[in-house]
Amino acid sequence: LPKMKPGRQRGKAVIVPYSLPITFQVQGGRQNKKVIRKYFSEGLQKAKENNHKAAIELYTKSIKNDRYFDLAYNARGASKFQLKDYRGSIIDLTKAIMLYPEYAEAYFNRALSKAYLSDNEGACTDAKQAEKLGYDSKKLISAICPEATQVR
Repeated sequence: LPKMKPGRQRGKAVIVPYSLPITFQVQGGRQNKKVIRKYFSEGLQKAKENNHKAAIELYTKSIKNDRYFDLAYNARGASKFQLKDYRGSIIDLTKAIMLYPEYAEAYFNRALSKAYLSDNEGACTDAKQAEKLGYDSKKLISAICPEATQVR
């Protein structure tokens, strides 16, 4: 093999792509999980009390501490739906589905939001996916899907 010098080829300087390893460390550990779950549980309680603005604030605190918390995105999306923020609801529910593609309830909730925005095609697709994943969506499918056929 010829003698090689890094960054040079045939005596001329060349660009050499390289990468550096990056290590991430999760901070907080168990204590952080307790805080996240506390915010989430309190948010669920506020939603049960029909105080969706407070619920959204608590779900947001959970998400700020764990941006991969799919349950919090789904719950926040459901509360936004209750406040008639259908576009905001769809954003959160889409994030929940991105984090957990088998999240049937999130598909169902997103179908409702899409239906309220008159996106019946998108709502139908989501309702059928929810049904396929095991969430009972037959009534919604028959209400919004033009063909109202069986889910395969």
